[in-house]
Formats: sequence, structure tokens, C-alpha cells
Amino acid sequence: MKILDIETVPQDGIMKTWYRDWAKKKFPEMTEEELEHQAGLYPEFGMICAIGISESCGKPTSCTARNFSEERSMLIELREILGETEELVGHNLKGFDLPFLAKRYLYHDLAVPKTLRVAGKKPWDIPHVDTMELMRFGGGMSMSLRSACFLLGLGDPKFSFDGSEVWDLFKKGEMGLIASYVEGDCSYTDKLYKKLMNLAI
Repeated sequence: MKILDIETVPQDGIMKTWYRDWAKKKFPEMTEEELEHQAGLYPEFGMICAIGISESCGKPTSCTARNFSEERSMLIELREILGETEELVGHNLKGFDLPFLAKRYLYHDLAVPKTLRVAGKKPWDIPHVDTMELMRFGGGMSMSLRSACFLLGLGDPKFSFDGSEVWDLFKKGEMGLIASYVEGDCSYTDKLYKKLMNLAI
């Protein structure tokens, strides 16, 4: 079992493409800067700038990417790290990280790692654990990693900065800070997962 988390940013120059018109129609209340920031949430308009991974109870490691070429190399490295891993744990893993990763592999014309090939599978056939899903307790209300950790007294994973600031750090070339941030999210996701398992959720 491995803990996984990714950080994403908008693709360079995305506002010079048709994305701008599409986004303005979809989010008419947003400013140009907010629209550009929003692009980082879509695998066709964004890219992965950092991946954090760890064994449960282990020290997280990470790799970062400043451009498409480095993103491609990072994805190849991740595929090797995952190997035959059957179970991943993450917060909003199924709703965001897994589909974003799989589509970025497709973008780079790379084979999607076996453990990420969940398309078409029934929910009970997917071995991965999504702590956001667990925190819903069968309801429809999502809870952020920060809120879940606050509820369970696990500390604040966003004590230095939060995900909304990753893009600004990326533009400043602060890849070390982004690496520390994604590793921190892995650590707190691991804490959350173990707490939930200890409480027999």
C-alpha cells in the first residue's frame, strides 16, 4: 500500500488557447487570473508539477516538474515506483489524483500504470482507498484534508500554505517548497487513514 498525492498547475500559455473562451462561459464571474488558475484543475489544460508518495508509516518522497518534458520523466519514474502496487491511499484520490494522472500519461503517449487502470470498473472492484470518500460516511458532503485533520485532532497540513498558493510558488521557481508541501499532504493523509482504520471505519 502506498500513499499518493499530486499538485497541479495551469499549462504555460493556456489563456492563449480556446480554453479562455470556454472558461469565461463556464465561470463568467471569475477574473482572467482566476480563470488561468482554474486551468490547473483540468488534465487537458493543466499539468502535474509535483508527486508525493510514501509507504504507510514511511517517510514521503517526491519529484517535481517545471515543464512538459520533466512531467513526462516524472510520470515514467512514478510508473517504476508503483510497480505492482495494488492499493493506493489518498484524499480525493478517486475524484482527482487518479483520473488526472491517467490522462497525463495519455497526453505523453505513455502506457497508464496498471494500478491506475480503473476506468470501467465497478466501485467495489477498485482496491484504492479514498479518505475523502471515507469521511463522507455514506453522505454527500465532502471534507477537505485540512478539515478532516482538524476534526480528528491530527494537526494542520496547511500550516505553511495551502494548495491555492502552489501556482504562485511554481511561477517563482520554488520547487523545493512545493515538494515539501506535497510530502506533507502524504504524511497527513497517512495519519488520517490510520486514525480512521483504528476507529474501524
